[in-house]
Amino acid sequence: KSDWDSTVYYLVNKTGVEKLGISPEEAVGKRFGIDEGMMGYIAGVVDDFHFTSFHTDIEPWAAYTGPQNFKQLLYAKVNMSRIESVKAEMGKVWTDLVPDRPFELRYVDEAVKGLYEKDKQLSQIILTFTVLAIAIGCLGLFGLASYLAEKRTKEIGIRKVLGADVSKIVMMLSKEYVRIILISNLIGWPIAYIAMSRWLEGFAYSIDLSWYYFLVAGLMTVMVAMFTVSYQSVKAAFSNPVDSLRNE
Repeated sequence: KSDWDSTVYYLVNKTGVEKLGISPEEAVGKRFGIDEGMMGYIAGVVDDFHFTSFHTDIEPWAAYTGPQNFKQLLYAKVNMSRIESVKAEMGKVWTDLVPDRPFELRYVDEAVKGLYEKDKQLSQIILTFTVLAIAIGCLGLFGLASYLAEKRTKEIGIRKVLGADVSKIVMMLSKEYVRIILISNLIGWPIAYIAMSRWLEGFAYSIDLSWYYFLVAGLMTVMVAMFTVSYQSVKAAFSNPVDSLRNE
């Protein structure tokens, strides 16, 4: 505005305005400065946005538009189909403004990804060990199913002779594993809840851990386990009772 006796203006986010103790409507036109040598006026208030990772809260932010000799960054929204010509134009503008600093172009999405590089590495490590744990657990269940089916060969033969159908025998063998899996889930849920809660505490904004996630994980565990042992259970249920009793 013409009545503002200054060449220095600021754009301030809503969090910054709140820290100043004024409303966004009252902020425009207020005298403001990072220090006494950079005093000016607030020209506008912008919505809050993250310029750091979600590990921290949104902080006060102000864009300085006055004369300066320490420019470090220039942000621009460009048409990616013209990126090569835009790079040349941006390089020329940068050289005019900051001749003593080399021009380096970075994409915002790459900068954002860099903020979560450690989280990405952690997720990859967890995924790797999770796959290994599932594979080892399935191998163990397959071996246990083979052992129990072999151990109960005579019982299965007698039950079939007495009229038990395949579904009942499969159910009888499977419930052993379901009980073991449910017990392991009851032990693992509290540990998983504590570990996830502590990890989520590292974020300023995070979801709530609902019982729904643990229930779905438990059901998926049962399904994977049943798929692993189903071959041995069905094989034992379809075996000829005459052969099993004769061998015994």
